[in-house]
Amino acid sequence: MILAVSATSCVITNRTTRLLQERAGIAQYDSVPYPSYRLHVNDELQMRVISLNKDISATFNMGGQQTGNSYSGVNYRVYPDGTIDVPFADSIPVVGLTLEEAEKVLQERLKDVGNEDMTVRLNLSNNYFYMVGANGKGRFNIYKDRMTMYQAIAEAGFVPGGVGNLKKIQIIRQNENNEPQIVSFDIRSKSLINSEYYYVQPNDIIYVEKTKGSYFKVDSYTALTGFITSSISFLLLMLTYVN
Repeated sequence: MILAVSATSCVITNRTTRLLQERAGIAQYDSVPYPSYRLHVNDELQMRVISLNKDISATFNMGGQQTGNSYSGVNYRVYPDGTIDVPFADSIPVVGLTLEEAEKVLQERLKDVGNEDMTVRLNLSNNYFYMVGANGKGRFNIYKDRMTMYQAIAEAGFVPGGVGNLKKIQIIRQNENNEPQIVSFDIRSKSLINSEYYYVQPNDIIYVEKTKGSYFKVDSYTALTGFITSSISFLLLMLTYVN
């Protein structure tokens, strides 16, 4: 009897693992505007300068290569004082800016240097998130703008019906002061959509802890029935052998 009760408490059900739930008891989150990523200290940027003047383009794009829709070039790190150095222009403040805002700042600065019409494009080199804990681990590329938490966990191989605690997904994320903060949320809630937790940001560390008793979980009532039946059969066999 004790075995049956303890096993029942560990059954994975649709109620405990289903996403997009709206029932009572599930956390509710407010919708917020999409938070554009703002540059932090130690971010790495790739810069591409587009100009009709081939000499200007060659000077700023040294070592850069265009492959399809992607561009790879020299990385420029954001220093602890919040600035970056690029050819012919030093100490350009970019921390706290979005990529689009940083492009405009660089573009104005480089126009003063080259006295030419040019367009600056920036990519974030460290555009990754990290997954640790149950059901997946590693570093994964943020392959699109506005990548959602559902897309991120799918990319990392996370299985909602597995051993991860869906009620308490945790993210370690840098705030505007470049300090790590930990936020937790219930990924089963439908109100997660468009909340502050819905979109993955560069350098996010997503932690999924194992559920209590996950080593003994069964995936369905059918599996539970089979487990109990086999246990009783084994017990009867041992009693017969002893007698």
